[in-house]
Amino acid sequence: MKRFSDYLSEAIDKKLVLLELGVGFNTPTIIRFPFEKLVREHDNISLIRLNLDQAVVPESLRNRAVGINADMAESIKDIVEKVTGL
Repeated sequence: MKRFSDYLSEAIDKKLVLLELGVGFNTPTIIRFPFEKLVREHDNISLIRLNLDQAVVPESLRNRAVGINADMAESIKDIVEKVTGL
């Protein structure tokens, strides 16, 4: 957690995309809710949530968050292709 906190301190003012992989509601206070809070509080941060069953994102995050209910490996491949143009 300290390494993430250190990284976040350095990157907080830059354009940042949080990629959340397979995080459900067993312990949402560890990753899910803090990521949503970061997106709400910082206009430069976006969220991609990949989860086969629980990818819903709050409407309050508007167009800076997307939930993808699909196979994670295929979804990551699609994201890489979209971002890199490959």
